[in-house]
Amino acid sequence: MSVPGHRLDIYSNTHDPDILLNNFQSALKLRRFDQAYSLASLMKDEKYFLELANAALYNLDMCTASRVFEKLGEGSGVLTLEGIKEVEDIKLLSGHIAEFFVKNYDLAESLYLSSSNPCAALEMRKSLFQWDPALKLAETLSPKEVPFISKEYAEQLEFTGDYVSALHHYEKALLDDSLNDTETLHQNICRAGIARTAIRCSDYRRGIALAEKINMPAVYQDCASILEEMKVISDAAFLYEKGGFLENAAALYIKLKNWKKVKDFLPYITSPKVFTQYAKAQEAEGKYSEAAA
Repeated sequence: MSVPGHRLDIYSNTHDPDILLNNFQSALKLRRFDQAYSLASLMKDEKYFLELANAALYNLDMCTASRVFEKLGEGSGVLTLEGIKEVEDIKLLSGHIAEFFVKNYDLAESLYLSSSNPCAALEMRKSLFQWDPALKLAETLSPKEVPFISKEYAEQLEFTGDYVSALHHYEKALLDDSLNDTETLHQNICRAGIARTAIRCSDYRRGIALAEKINMPAVYQDCASILEEMKVISDAAFLYEKGGFLENAAALYIKLKNWKKVKDFLPYITSPKVFTQYAKAQEAEGKYSEAAA
């Protein structure tokens, strides 16, 4: 007596879609992937190949999955499988499949952490720019990476407007002394980030003092722009001046009616807009000779 579903006559002349589908599903359940491939070809619908690929991946049959992806013209899938097919650790291989094909990153992390290469979980979170979970993983798996991940996380938080958290992570990212060139660049980025986010958090004195300590035009400009946006005009003008952005500084000194500063800067200004602002301000005060000059 035959066992139902074990006899799959895929080479019969039937064109009955119900029979073909039944045989295809039976082949998948029995892990007869070669037969399932032939049946998918007979049914001529891409969705059956995708179903076969998923079943093959679930069963860690890299050869069948690669064959199906090649059939579908999915070159990236073929290349990904080529890069992981020699992995012997089942948990690690399953983690790769969960990451690259299933896109279930929590499952992938769990599998990676129980594998022979737990750091793969950290690398995955970093590649996804998921800095919060990456930071948590780095604290146990790779403490030396914590400052660098904290910096990336701080930049992300600053971009999204969470300035309090960004400031915290910029501070956490600072390194000790005795730095190489790469670490010095990292340190400067963090200090500039602290200056910007301190100002955003209304700690103007700290931000301005740090900008002066860093003494870089780009940092002066960034901090001055933030102060101007926050209507802290006097400090914004001061930092524009420190950074050499005299037209920006002059425009703000005009608003402050600091005419001495404005006159000092006029020989170095080429912007008609600033001259127009200056002339209008002088006219408003009845200083027509100054406006005409």
